[in-house]
Amino acid sequence: MIRRGHEAQYQWIQIPLPKTSIGRVVVPLHEGCRVAILSFDSGRIQPCDEERQAGWTVVGSAMVSPPLRDDIDIPEAGYDEWYVFETLPDNAWAPQVFVNYGSFTLAAVSDLPPDTMYGWDWLPPLQEEFWNQLREAQPVTFVAVSDWSVTVVSRRRDVIDAFAAVAPASDDSR
Repeated sequence: MIRRGHEAQYQWIQIPLPKTSIGRVVVPLHEGCRVAILSFDSGRIQPCDEERQAGWTVVGSAMVSPPLRDDIDIPEAGYDEWYVFETLPDNAWAPQVFVNYGSFTLAAVSDLPPDTMYGWDWLPPLQEEFWNQLREAQPVTFVAVSDWSVTVVSRRRDVIDAFAAVAPASDDSR
């Protein structure tokens, strides 16, 4: 199922996992920007020596790419969370990671099926924290990849459209 919405200057889309690399969608659309990786396979990631030599660095708790260009591969493992910035984020930036909340979504609770195990009471406060964090950080794009979906939030419509285009058909999502 594809879900969409908007908040202030941001649009968002949540799609089933596509067969294509997420980085192959993000990089061409954000040439010259930097990707800050907050979560890689549910945890922190540090650049190896080869990545440091290629311009990757650490800012706060994030591994940050050099300016994006076609030959840069962004590490992907699932349960990844990325912020795309036009410039380096501030060293004091210490964001909360949301992708590790397995059922996290930006959809309104009223649009979700009943969760008989936990309910959805926990979701609206977490969504509010997410939007506050996004307004403060002002990324161009946010990407979260869970084991079942990709959530993309962007100020740019072409980014949202690109992810809509790679969304698998509903019967091809797993």
